[in-house]
Amino acid sequence: MVDVTKPILLDKERDQIARAVRDGDPEKLKKLLKLPVPKLNLDGELHAFAISETSGTAYRPEEKLECLRLRFEAGATLDSAATDDIPVYMSVAENGGLALLHLMM
Repeated sequence: MVDVTKPILLDKERDQIARAVRDGDPEKLKKLLKLPVPKLNLDGELHAFAISETSGTAYRPEEKLECLRLRFEAGATLDSAATDDIPVYMSVAENGGLALLHLMM
């Protein structure tokens, strides 16, 4: 069981965004992204989380895809995703499904 009270990210603004993505709540995410988020692309942690949530879960997949699209519209970039050795698009191609891969292209 996931502890939903534990922060996903330490930065409060980015943690709220991560929670909206995790919950598949595009309406909440729209509200959060109306204000500038200066650390949106910081260290790639948030973007990697959003991509992982979108590609790796069956819970609210369309809503999570919409959340990822909203993040791109707000200025998130593919090169902001933190990766070890595997480029983020390769991970998505393997695990994310066609709709997610299409969004990222």
